[in-house]
Amino acid sequence: MGTNKALYPFQGQAMADHIGQRLIAAGCTQVFQVCKNPLQELQTFPQIYDQLAIQHPLSGVARALHHSSHEFALIIPCDLPFVRIESLRRLLQFSQPCVVTKQPLLGIFPKKWASRALDYALHGKSVRHFSTSCSLLDVAENERKNMNCISDFGDSGDYD
Repeated sequence: MGTNKALYPFQGQAMADHIGQRLIAAGCTQVFQVCKNPLQELQTFPQIYDQLAIQHPLSGVARALHHSSHEFALIIPCDLPFVRIESLRRLLQFSQPCVVTKQPLLGIFPKKWASRALDYALHGKSVRHFSTSCSLLDVAENERKNMNCISDFGDSGDYD
């Protein structure tokens, strides 16, 4: 298995910690990182563990929603470091499910959708289908850029 992208160095810290700091700056009062296994390198925020044997992004979403103490949770994948704090604040203003256009896992979801996310994960259903009933928030294209491997950083200068 390759390097965990949550640990990619980005602006002086692990990419997942960078995103967590953005969530705090946007106004989130509870931030935690969902991981398959404990990551000693990440110590800025509490970790919760997705212990399902399957590899599906919605299993982590289900775990995060289940663990949340709020009616809605802002979910952001660890590979979206360019999302602006202002865009996160805009998402936090929604009182109904909302995702960023072309990023079906970057959004605000109700806690009560935890079982729905788990069902989708267990049955291999589409992430896009999971979020089809959500409102859409448009953000700049560069904010939606996934950083799935080191080569995605190119010569942007954003990778340490």
